[in-house]
Amino acid sequence: PSHDKAGGSSNYGVIFSETLPTTTFTSIGTGGAFNLGTTWDKTSCSSDCTAGVDFPGTTNQAIIASGTTVTLDSPRTVYILTVNSGGVFDPSTYLLTTNSNLDVTGTIKVNTTLFSSNYSVTPSLNSGSTVNYAAIAGGQTVMAGTYTTLTLSNTSGTDTASGAIVATTLNTTSGGTLNMTTYTLGVTNVTNNGTIRTQNTSATPLTTGKTWAGTVQYDATSGGQTVMAGTYNNLNFSNTGQVATLGGAITVNSNLTITSGTYRDWE
Repeated sequence: PSHDKAGGSSNYGVIFSETLPTTTFTSIGTGGAFNLGTTWDKTSCSSDCTAGVDFPGTTNQAIIASGTTVTLDSPRTVYILTVNSGGVFDPSTYLLTTNSNLDVTGTIKVNTTLFSSNYSVTPSLNSGSTVNYAAIAGGQTVMAGTYTTLTLSNTSGTDTASGAIVATTLNTTSGGTLNMTTYTLGVTNVTNNGTIRTQNTSATPLTTGKTWAGTVQYDATSGGQTVMAGTYNNLNFSNTGQVATLGGAITVNSNLTITSGTYRDWE
């Protein structure tokens, strides 16, 4: 039988007049599989919780403690998921349904093509939080929004933005591509080991004055683009039939590649 605290043999059939978390489970040790009772601390449970057996269910709060990594074993439902600083939640390829809040100060991983295939709600991303789009191969859709740390682990595919992204820290991986399409990208700190593409035609497609390692590619197929001031490692242009205009002084430390288009204010 299931030992999910809200179902199976651990469900006593109590009907509550309002939905509140009935039990809090906190991960212990180094963590483990979500469905193992040994992953969770009994001392944070109510008196009817069985140590080493029960795990969070639909009316429970699950807390991922610092120093622990909890991995989803199958589709699961909890009332609240809280990921503390230093904690990691890895849903694998399964859906975590959260009936209330997904509160993140630690790290959550996204392994599916869409964020909504791993998580049922939009997270509250607190200061210090990290969202890691962790699929090594293939493409993922990166949810629009504001991140403290956004990490893209793709080494052989393209992650595509679904809207504008603002990140205090952006990390990309060698061999991977972040395609912002027509949306803006704002960063405070950036470690770009892969390729960042933009087809945005506004005055500020990327943050100005930054040092961009890896490769940055301006490749709009309609409308001119502004090339942001800054220092680039590899800078590529492919603006077929369009005009690219400098937004300020640029430095290219490695390769400048011009495939097509017209470039203004370059001298």
